[in-house]
Amino acid sequence: MVFVLVATTVLLLLGLRAVKQQRDAIRSLAASNALLAADRMVSEMEGRATELARECLRDAEAGGLAAATPKVGRSIAAAVESRHPIAAHLLVLEAGGMRYPRLRPRTAVLSPAPGELFEEAEREEVLVERPEQAAVMYRRCKETARTARLQALALARMARCFRKLGRKNEAAEAYRALGTTYGDESDPFGRPYALVAAFELAAPDERLYRDFVGGRWDIDAETADYFVTRLGQGDGGEFMRRFRIAAAFERSFQPLAEMNPGEMLPFSFEDQQAFVSAAPGGVFLTLEVVTK
Repeated sequence: MVFVLVATTVLLLLGLRAVKQQRDAIRSLAASNALLAADRMVSEMEGRATELARECLRDAEAGGLAAATPKVGRSIAAAVESRHPIAAHLLVLEAGGMRYPRLRPRTAVLSPAPGELFEEAEREEVLVERPEQAAVMYRRCKETARTARLQALALARMARCFRKLGRKNEAAEAYRALGTTYGDESDPFGRPYALVAAFELAAPDERLYRDFVGGRWDIDAETADYFVTRLGQGDGGEFMRRFRIAAAFERSFQPLAEMNPGEMLPFSFEDQQAFVSAAPGGVFLTLEVVTK
């Protein structure tokens, strides 16, 4: 009886062990299948993301983004991004650094040159310190200027002279005209006159902030950072984030000489996922993808 009981117990234990081993094998197989299915799903998603990124970058190049100026490029990028849900931000990198968005101020060069009368007015204002005479000369410059940019510059200098003279009403009138008539023009340092005038009049408002983050002006990262702080309406949202992403990409990416035009590769930088496509002329179109 004892022998039978022991034998039965041993057989029962062996049976239980076999069942457990079978159960473990099934679990292992299920886990392996689940892992393979997950890998297959990830591979399919990566393939689909690559296909969507290629379509987006081809659309951007066909639209002329690679050769566009920053101002035109902003419009092209916005249009392409709106057509492709995968697109978070499009960037354009060239040999000298980031073209779109611009990270650094442009060299303060006026074209065409303001002329001798403007130079004489500047000497009167700055060197001789006779702002009253300089204001008269700046007014003549404005009346004879052939471009809106030079007219705006002369008006801005007139306003500055009025301010130095303590003629507050005339200064305010000049700054209001500067902001309304020439608001889309910029000074030699790339600062939009609409914003310059608003701060001189102590009248920045929510509308200007919306224009700012909406990309109304072609400004660089340094200028944008300066104004977003002074506007005091928010952190600039996606408008400022594009500058940060562009700066991070510029720091991280080393252009590959062997990349041929049209060739695309994935690229990760500072927790961001992107695709980079080579374009003619040593330009690289970059697509930061939506990851959420």
